[in-house]
Amino acid sequence: MLTREELYPHCRAIQRQAQERMDALMEILAQRNPPPDKAAYSLIWAQHMAGLHHTAEEIVFTEIIYA
Repeated sequence: MLTREELYPHCRAIQRQAQERMDALMEILAQRNPPPDKAAYSLIWAQHMAGLHHTAEEIVFTEIIYA
């Protein structure tokens, strides 16, 4: 792929697809498990969002990156 100059466009396409899926998953996960109030519980909110991000990231890795 590198010698045919197809590697970088392929990587950009995969990155775009993964980012779109990540954004969609974060919305779905936040709807199913709403985060606490950010103003009142900022540290708990950050921890909650990091957990959602990790979950979405694992799903994207399994569905797109490792497939």
